[in-house]
Amino acid sequence: MTKGVSRSQRRPVNGGRRQAILRQRFLFNNLTLSVVDGAPGYGSVVGFRLPEGNILLHGAGGYLTLTTSDADITATFDGDISIGTGSTSDGTLSGAEINLVASTPLGAATAKVSPSVRLMSATANNGVIHDNTANDLNFYLNLLIDDAAISGAADFLVNGYMEVVYTILGDD
Repeated sequence: MTKGVSRSQRRPVNGGRRQAILRQRFLFNNLTLSVVDGAPGYGSVVGFRLPEGNILLHGAGGYLTLTTSDADITATFDGDISIGTGSTSDGTLSGAEINLVASTPLGAATAKVSPSVRLMSATANNGVIHDNTANDLNFYLNLLIDDAAISGAADFLVNGYMEVVYTILGDD
């Protein structure tokens, strides 16, 4: 047998040890995010989960688009979105609701479709260790819709992706 790429691909990486830095892409394909009416409207949905263990986050980035056909939302809706380990239960985004991606403005929608929103993890959130040793840690997409753009509960469809770079620092 000749040596080369095919042979090396069958060999374990790092002597069979787990890869030190992992990059994972999470796709959102018509993920439903429900928003309640408020001043502003707000809602959350579980976006993704990471593997079990102590997770050291190095960074995250991606692009999302929100669409709706709900009559309770204006065609030019606007608001803010964040990603965190906590789901929003009011009209503000703070604390655990923004501990991956800080509150980011959507920009005005056109015909009930938001522009593609660039989401990047905040510098303060990089290098933070999250305890997922019980494998129960969720990352939520949190959405606020400006009060002038919402008149009742509504559903949005989220499309796009997020890439998360992290290291697993053992498990209990």
